[in-house]
Amino acid sequence: MDIINEDVPELRKRKVEDIVLPTISNFLLVDECLLDARRVRVFREAIERTVKPGDVVVDAGTGTGIMALFAAKAGAQKVFAIELDPDIAQVARKNVEVNHYDSVIEVVNQDAATFMVNGKKSADVVIVEMLDTGLITENQTRTIVGLRRNGVIDKYTDILPERVSFKIRAIDYDFNFYGFSLPCIIQARNYGGRKKIRKIYSNLQSYAIIEFRSLISRKLDAKVSLQINQTGVVNAVELQTDIYFGGKKYSSTSDMNMPVFIPIRERKVKQGKTLNLNISYYMGDGFGNVKIV
Repeated sequence: MDIINEDVPELRKRKVEDIVLPTISNFLLVDECLLDARRVRVFREAIERTVKPGDVVVDAGTGTGIMALFAAKAGAQKVFAIELDPDIAQVARKNVEVNHYDSVIEVVNQDAATFMVNGKKSADVVIVEMLDTGLITENQTRTIVGLRRNGVIDKYTDILPERVSFKIRAIDYDFNFYGFSLPCIIQARNYGGRKKIRKIYSNLQSYAIIEFRSLISRKLDAKVSLQINQTGVVNAVELQTDIYFGGKKYSSTSDMNMPVFIPIRERKVKQGKTLNLNISYYMGDGFGNVKIV
């Protein structure tokens, strides 16, 4: 099937199946993250503690450029602000110019996982805020593995954040919406999704700790035994993620690592017993590859 579109020249005669339209605005997430004041404050404080005058800094996934600007203001000699999306990269360039840091910050429109500092030199500090719950959808791990492979990260490089901890608990979740049963993955942006938890059957328990300094693989396989605190039926799990700067733990914010509720096969549980779960996925490959059995 061909289509004719007189208003958009490049679409005047193309097959429908060849056209890929964006599912959401490419500016949506960076704008929301910018307005998440607690997220920005946590990163700003970590950058100010870590970046020293004269440092070379890489900000992978720069978005609006706010982290790169913090690094430049902290005294970095050079900041490479890497952004894959060309439209967002252009926004970052304008923000850098408006704030008169264009002599320090270089915005690079490139996949951060393939980036190399000139001469394959290492960076003093690498900032990677491609965070999400369980690192399931974002490219945090792929980027860090790539930067290490390309020599940007070495044993002396400070990585912000330094570590993440993944947690899980068993719950009964109300997947009824507007008169229909819709057992789908719920990301509790601004925590609204928590209102539909009917019962919590276990405490939160860590199922993985990812140390970015030693990360070499995106594959995650974990086994967890959850102590059940009441009798009933479990139909879902809740995932949470904490991040660490300088050994200090920070929990989720409204737009970073928000709780996620994932439906699982219903099973009866008894108080005092354990629920054993196997969790496996490739970090960054999306919810479609997550297996919790």
